[in-house]
Amino acid sequence: MDPNKVFYHNPDCHARGKIGYGNIGIHSLKQQRYICHECGKTFTESKGTIFYRLQYHKEFVTQIVTLLALLVLYRLLLLPSVWMNEL
Repeated sequence: MDPNKVFYHNPDCHARGKIGYGNIGIHSLKQQRYICHECGKTFTESKGTIFYRLQYHKEFVTQIVTLLALLVLYRLLLLPSVWMNEL
């Protein structure tokens, strides 16, 4: 956990988006939470991403999204007649 590389997404905080200014600290190593020293709110590294509040590993979700994208490409590029008939 490196707080100098974390982007803070709270639009109400005037320190939003500042990276490496020392405004972010580690709140909890066990729960992997950060704290903004400007507004006092805590947040996770995955806040604002598709991985926020997921109960699965990032690698698993990435594999599923990749497989779905490949399936769509397969259906669009290799089977266009079948794809158009389903519409």
